[in-house]
Amino acid sequence: MLLKLGVPRVQRSLRFKVKSAQGVSSRRPHAEIDLLFNWNGRLWLVDCKDQEPVENLVPKLRRHLPRQLDPKAEELLQRIHDELTIGQTKALKEDLLAVREAGGLLGQIICVRKAELPDEVRQFARHNHIELVAKSDLVSGFRLLLFPNQLASEEQLKSLTQAHPPAAS
Repeated sequence: MLLKLGVPRVQRSLRFKVKSAQGVSSRRPHAEIDLLFNWNGRLWLVDCKDQEPVENLVPKLRRHLPRQLDPKAEELLQRIHDELTIGQTKALKEDLLAVREAGGLLGQIICVRKAELPDEVRQFARHNHIELVAKSDLVSGFRLLLFPNQLASEEQLKSLTQAHPPAAS
């Protein structure tokens, strides 16, 4: 899809490894990048998550547990949920480190997600200039990012007026 939008080259599945003082790379990568491309003088890192959010695992588990759990089990389940929710923000932080390491100050991160992100994760992304694109809206989401000064098409304007009709007088 990026190639169709005009990006000349896209690298997939890159792994960053730490080099020792002797110049030998470690076996295990410390960062993995789904897509990487250069556009308008910036290095763009794309992180894709196509699975169900991990924070949904605890509610699914609850369906298979007795309705009344003892308070210790309930507390533990809540702690597990809270830890899993932090995972979305942690993934964005790892992306920030990877793009700063590879792309410097002009590096840009795009996160493609299948599911809607929690408010606090979206706020973290906005605060750190991380672009979020819904998997269901890839073409227009990437087009907006790659061509920010492009005028809106007739179709986009029509869709906007349908979504937000003018107020009746």
